[in-house]
Amino acid sequence: MWPPDLEGLWCPRRTGAGSRAAFRPVPLRSEPVAHLPPDGLGTPLRPPTHGRSKLAITATPEAVRERTVRVDHKGGDLFEIAIRQHVLHVDQPTEDGGSDAAPTPTEMFVASLASCVAFYSRRFLSRHDLPTDSLSVTAQFTMGEHPARVGEIRLSIQIPEDVPDDRRAALLAVASHCTVHNSLEQPPEVTIQLAA
Repeated sequence: MWPPDLEGLWCPRRTGAGSRAAFRPVPLRSEPVAHLPPDGLGTPLRPPTHGRSKLAITATPEAVRERTVRVDHKGGDLFEIAIRQHVLHVDQPTEDGGSDAAPTPTEMFVASLASCVAFYSRRFLSRHDLPTDSLSVTAQFTMGEHPARVGEIRLSIQIPEDVPDDRRAALLAVASHCTVHNSLEQPPEVTIQLAA
């Protein structure tokens, strides 16, 4: 059953080096959801397959276009991140040798997932003419070791009281297929090398 408070969305957790990610499943309806309209993000819903719902995704030129993020050292553990016309910073807490001028990269990683879930949730509510004023997402995470990593993340979506019960399951289905969560469930190929 779908939990009424919309908690229970879990992210993947690596169980060891070289192992496949182990997931805590998001509860799913037993009936198909194909009758639901597209989620407004170009990903129409399809019936569940093998016990898990999937989204039909059509590749577009925008989807396959390579994007660039640049990170420059600004002193100590402070780094500046340039993303399109936006500038962000990451640092480390003072107890870890940083100046605590900005969140850590790990905190930004978790924030990226939480904000992506929030974005998909808001789009769903807006598309169905439902209130969005008190929408929020809280993320709690713990660290893993050997290797150092985020070991577990739990997200809780706080939705406006006026959202009817019969829309909550569909909202959770859409939110759980946000781009960042999809990227954790199907990890991208990552290459790290020294610049020429």
